[in-house]
Amino acid sequence: MGWHNHDCLPSCQASVNDDGHVAITALRDIPEGEELSISYIDATQDYETRRKTLSQHYGFDCKCARCATELHKDLKTKMKQRDQYLSARGDHGARR
Repeated sequence: MGWHNHDCLPSCQASVNDDGHVAITALRDIPEGEELSISYIDATQDYETRRKTLSQHYGFDCKCARCATELHKDLKTKMKQRDQYLSARGDHGARR
């Protein structure tokens, strides 16, 4: 397992057999040359929870494709909410 990098949409799953051996199982068809990845955490968690856990326990900010997409979506939502708030206050076009 120590040779596999983390991804929030992993290609493989790591498990420990009853006899103590580590098994890496593909979760989907993996094209030749693609890096095998596992998730170090529960990948079903939301973006913020995954980010916080990876930072606190593993010391890195995940930049996988899933996190990048979810971060972008989150930022767009926050900008829309900000624009709606400013519009309701009458601050049309005011930017700081």
